[in-house]
Amino acid sequence: MDMEQLRWGIAIAVTGINSIKDIRCRRIYTWLTIGAALAGLFCVCVEWTGASTELLTGVLIGFAVLFLAWVTREAIGYGDGMVLLTLGILLGGSNCFAVAMAAIIASGIWALGLIVFFHKNRKYEIPFIPFLFGGLIWVRCITWL
Repeated sequence: MDMEQLRWGIAIAVTGINSIKDIRCRRIYTWLTIGAALAGLFCVCVEWTGASTELLTGVLIGFAVLFLAWVTREAIGYGDGMVLLTLGILLGGSNCFAVAMAAIIASGIWALGLIVFFHKNRKYEIPFIPFLFGGLIWVRCITWL
């Protein structure tokens, strides 16, 4: 098993576990997420080939979402930002961006369905990490092709 497969495996496992927790009680396993981020940093250090813009852009995506969580007073949760930061460390900027975009599109479609068919208002909260998990699986399947 090479490092890329290990990083994807960690990302899928952590996001899947946090998805279940997010659905059940709108929280994440903080220490699991931090541990995965540290494991990702270890993997990056082991396979270091020089200055990595992929790592930097991945981290910036996570910090951008954490900043949005702070600005919006957690309309976007800090847990979502932590998971995206971890995915950015594990997968790099381009894969993290693709996962985030897939999750945003899927959650937007889901929210539209809730509004149209179940008459929910825009204040209705939905967990975002399950959509990140779906986006992660989608991007991984696309990258295998």
